[in-house]
Amino acid sequence: MIGKNGTRLACSLVLPAALPLLAGWLVIRFGGGFDGWGEVVVPVVLAIYGIGMLIGWRFHRSRVVLSLVVLALSWFGTERLVVAGGGESGGGGPLLVLVGMLLPANLSLWAVLPSRGLFTWRGVGRWVLVLGQACGVWYAVQNGGVATAFWDRPVLGLPDPLSLPVPQLVLLGYLLASAVLLLALWRRRTALESGLVGALVASLVALVLPAGGEPARLFWGAAGLALTLGLVERSYSLAYRDELTGLPGRRALNEALRQQSGTYTVAMVDVDHFKRFNDRYGHDVGDQALRLVARQLSRVEGGGQPFRYGGEEFSVLFPGRSASQALTHLEHLRQAIQTASFVRRSPLRPRRKPTRLRKPRRSPRRISLTVSMGAASRAQGRDKPDQVIKAADRLLYRSKKAGRNRVSASD
Repeated sequence: MIGKNGTRLACSLVLPAALPLLAGWLVIRFGGGFDGWGEVVVPVVLAIYGIGMLIGWRFHRSRVVLSLVVLALSWFGTERLVVAGGGESGGGGPLLVLVGMLLPANLSLWAVLPSRGLFTWRGVGRWVLVLGQACGVWYAVQNGGVATAFWDRPVLGLPDPLSLPVPQLVLLGYLLASAVLLLALWRRRTALESGLVGALVASLVALVLPAGGEPARLFWGAAGLALTLGLVERSYSLAYRDELTGLPGRRALNEALRQQSGTYTVAMVDVDHFKRFNDRYGHDVGDQALRLVARQLSRVEGGGQPFRYGGEEFSVLFPGRSASQALTHLEHLRQAIQTASFVRRSPLRPRRKPTRLRKPRRSPRRISLTVSMGAASRAQGRDKPDQVIKAADRLLYRSKKAGRNRVSASD
C-alpha cells in the first residue's frame, strides 16, 4: 500500500519531466500551425531560461544555472544553422553534431557533481569548462576542423527504418546520458534530477526537429521549463518537507492551518520514552524509529494529513472532522504503530550484499515502540490554530500521565 506521502513524492518526481514534454506535444499537435508564433515563442523561451537562472542563482543551485547555460548555448548554436543555411533536420552539419554530443555529456556531468557555488574556485572552474567548450565548438566550425564523414559513421547498427535524422554518435551520447541521469534519479529521488531527465529528452526532440523552426524552439523552451520546475519543486520540498521522514514539516502545517475554515481537528503525536530509546540504541536507530512512525502516519485514514512537528513529535490534521470523529482513525493509527517493528541495522553490516549469505546464529531482535496522542478540535474559545494546538498538547500530556500508549480527545 502506497501512502499519501509516497503519492506526493511520485508526483513531484514525474511532473517536472512530464509536464513540459506534454505541453510541447499538445501545442504542436493541436496548435493549428505556427504562423506568427515566432514573435511569441522566442521571448517566452528566453524568459523561461532567465527566470530559471535567476532562481537557481538565488537558491545557490549552480547545477541548474550551468545546465540552463549549456541548454541556451545549444539552442543558440542550432539557431546559427538557420543563418548558415543548414536549417533542415537530419544531421544539419558539424555544429549540430557537436551540440548533440556535448549537451548530454554536460547534463550528465552536472547530475553527478554536487553544487559548489557559482563564484567559488570550483564554480569558476566549471564556468571555464562551459565557456571553453563553446569557444572550441565555434573555432572548430569556423575553421572546418570537424570531419563530418567521421561523425556520420554508424556506430549502433540500427536498421534504416529505426534511424533518426541525427547521427548515431549523437544517439549513443544521449543513451549513455539517459543511463546516468536515470541512475541519479533513482538514487537521489529528487525533482531536480527529474527535471534533468526532462531537459535531456526535450533537447533530443528539439535536435530531431528542423533547426530554427517554431516546434524546435518550443522544445528548447520545454527543456528549460523542465529544469526550472524541478528546481522550484525541489526548493519547495526543502522548505516544507522534513528531510529525515519525508513528511511535510511544521511550516507546511502552519500553512495548512491558515487555510482551514469551519471544524477541524489537530492531533499531536509523541513517541513514548524516545530519549531513553535514543540513549539505549543510539541516534541512528532513533532515526529508523522516526521513519517507521512516519510511514504509519502517512497511511492514516479519515482524510488525515500527517506532519512532522519537531523532534519526536508529529501532528495529524483532520479537516472538516471533530475530535470524536477522528478518534477512531487515531486509535487505528496508534495500534498500527504499536504492532509495527523493525530490525536494528548493525554498524558492522557490509555496504554490499555478500554473495554467500551466512545463517545467523540467532534470529535478529525486532524493535517496537508506542506513541501517545492528544486530539482537539476547533471550538468556542479556541478558534485560532495556536489555541487548538495548545489544547491538543494538553491532551497529549494527559495521555502520558495516564500511562502512555493511548489517545485523549476533546471536541
